[in-house]
Amino acid sequence: MLVKYKSAFKKIAMGLLSYMPDLKDIKTLTETIHRYEEDEKSKLYLWKKDDDFVGVIGFTEQADGTRLLEHVCVNPSFVPKVLV
Repeated sequence: MLVKYKSAFKKIAMGLLSYMPDLKDIKTLTETIHRYEEDEKSKLYLWKKDDDFVGVIGFTEQADGTRLLEHVCVNPSFVPKVLV
């Protein structure tokens, strides 16, 4: 289930986004989260499986109405039962 990002999920979202190589630096990671919090055209959702957040997806709406997928991160320790 996708859950819309809210500030209560900040640490969880930052942890999931930090799996991306470009977001290992805390300054860049903080700026990215801040953009999702402040820019109404940028949306961030967390993927919840059972009681755990296991992934995050973020996109930005472009001027022409299309959406640019910017981030997709999944906790590497999460392996869906379908794949096992």
